Amino acid sequence: MAPKKDDGSIPEKTRKRGDRGRTIMKSVIQERSRRNALLEVEWNPKGQPINDNASRFTSYIGLVTRREASILVPNWKDPYHDEAKEEIWQDILVS
Repeated sequence: MAPKKDDGSIPEKTRKRGDRGRTIMKSVIQERSRRNALLEVEWNPKGQPINDNASRFTSYIGLVTRREASILVPNWKDPYHDEAKEEIWQDILVS
């Protein structure tokens, strides 16, 4: 509960919290542009990324997916979502 002033009213916040803004993972995009090369990722037998770039790659996939897709979609097999899936796939392919 906020502290009250002497007159019993609650003071206004002195600091307004700003939004974090969008996450864009500049490092992945800049490296891709600078080296003109894809992010190298190795995979284990289960299809999971395992080398030094694994965490960056999975974070980037999450970023792209959150940007392009709604979490409210009940069924991604619906052809209505093919355009969003294609956007996600194309973005991942160039990374």
